[in-house]
Amino acid sequence: AAAAVELLRDGDAIFCDSGTTVLCFCMEIVRRMHERPLKIQVFTNSLAILEVLSPYLPVVMLGREYRPHRKDMNKCFLGTDGYDGKNYFTTTDFDTARLAEIAVSNSDMTVILCDSSKFKDCEPIGYASFADVDVVVTDSGLEPHVKRELETAQIRVRLADMEKWNKENA
Repeated sequence: AAAAVELLRDGDAIFCDSGTTVLCFCMEIVRRMHERPLKIQVFTNSLAILEVLSPYLPVVMLGREYRPHRKDMNKCFLGTDGYDGKNYFTTTDFDTARLAEIAVSNSDMTVILCDSSKFKDCEPIGYASFADVDVVVTDSGLEPHVKRELETAQIRVRLADMEKWNKENA
């Protein structure tokens, strides 16, 4: 979460999906807001994220008509249930996949937030091709061969500093 927040800049409009890792990212946004306010706008489909962020930032709860001719968000932050090791990040259901596909197609930058265990699973439904993902933020448990696969696909990999986080949050 802390490593992903470093990707944010004033003026960003971001999409945050409903996963638990993305919720941790949003809680880190709030923590950072106390140190240095960020001027960003958040779009989400998650009531939990709405509740966490809305006291601090403008949050738009999605549920209106999809407008494919608009690129309303410049960054989207998505969780994942797994990946196939070749082409796609994966999830377990079509509704999650479709919403993620819409967010990816309407964003300039796609960031996958997940712990390294997700790279050991492949769920049945692909939703974001490697070509569509710009950055993966994960923990240092990421296996070196997986890191190479992602970097070969032109995906930047940011490893979170878990020791630093554990000290700061002890």
